[in-house]
Amino acid sequence: MRKFYFLVLFSFIFYNLFSNVVKIEKIALVNLDKILSKILTEKSVAYKDFNKEKDLLQNELDKKKDAIKLFEQSNIAEQDPLKKEENIKKINELKIDYTNYYKKRQTELEDKKKIIISKILEEIYNIIKKISETEGYTVVINNNSDLVLYYTLENDITDKIIEILFKTNN
Repeated sequence: MRKFYFLVLFSFIFYNLFSNVVKIEKIALVNLDKILSKILTEKSVAYKDFNKEKDLLQNELDKKKDAIKLFEQSNIAEQDPLKKEENIKKINELKIDYTNYYKKRQTELEDKKKIIISKILEEIYNIIKKISETEGYTVVINNNSDLVLYYTLENDITDKIIEILFKTNN
């Protein structure tokens, strides 16, 4: 009988000590990839502008490549060794210019994309926080992570977030 009372008392103390440490009452799941994809392709004006800028860069790079090819082709037909050497120098300068321009513009575009995505993520996280507070979620997990092995759709708040994002002006 003493063992029984001791076990009950120990269980009670153990429960009270550790129930306050880890108190997960309600878990929600979010598919951040789905949200970002939908917002970036369907709503974000800044991302559409980014894609236009990216396309313009590609056109500029194609023109620079064409100029290099033109010099290379004209150099093949050139008979004068001095002009051939000048053309080779010009081709090398054009290639260096192309590489430097590409690296500079690529870095600028990557920075711009990071800024666009970080602003959208900030908005998503604010919405997740509001939904969590109003619906009582204590933990929200990205369901694309390796940590989630199974979940039910009733806990997935992805579509709610997308709906709210599309209602807000941006």
